[in-house]
Amino acid sequence: MGRNSKISKEIKTKVCKDYKNGIGDFQSISNALGVYMDMVREWYGRFIKHGEDVFNQNKTNKSYTSAFKENIVKEYKSGCISYRKLSYKHNMASSLVKEWIIVVLN
Repeated sequence: MGRNSKISKEIKTKVCKDYKNGIGDFQSISNALGVYMDMVREWYGRFIKHGEDVFNQNKTNKSYTSAFKENIVKEYKSGCISYRKLSYKHNMASSLVKEWIIVVLN
């Protein structure tokens, strides 16, 4: 089943470009859009890493292999990268990366 984002690709792109150009901060942007500040921070991190195409909507959820998940956790455990930066790097939700790490570490 597909999913629709509350905020359009165009708005996400605009606020990321504005932030990059020093117009507003994560808090003011999130307040204006009525979303959590961490969401705006995640948009920006992914935007910087992958460009505006990162906001193209997928028709379905992605699935990940066990090997991929293990590699993500291994990379995190190396201590060289945060879970948030891993999510930007692999263009995925930081909450998903965090969930995988918690499952493995518990």
